[in-house]
Amino acid sequence: MTSPACKAMKEANRKLGLLLDSIQRNETGQIALTAQHLSAILTEVSRGGEWMGVRIAAESDDELRRELDSYCCNLHVLRETMPQIHARLLTERARLEAERAHLDAAAAWARGVRSTS
Repeated sequence: MTSPACKAMKEANRKLGLLLDSIQRNETGQIALTAQHLSAILTEVSRGGEWMGVRIAAESDDELRRELDSYCCNLHVLRETMPQIHARLLTERARLEAERAHLDAAAAWARGVRSTS
């Protein structure tokens, strides 16, 4: 019979694996990433982290030990992906800042036009 810890780790591994797979590079080489991805990853890492304390119990439960090992592997993949995620977020921030500057300039122009009319 599968323990609750094993079921939880299996589900966390499944979801984390799907999320890591979904953060693949698109045609331009950038990582496709959304706020929902980040939120879901945080949720699964937190959920899995709650069960890491059962590692001692895993010594007598081979299935749980395999799930915990798989979870650790998923965390290593996530750690290796973090520099790419960071770069993607910096790129997006720069894009948003440029867009804000453009909108601010357009608003200033519109105010100027309105005041001269």
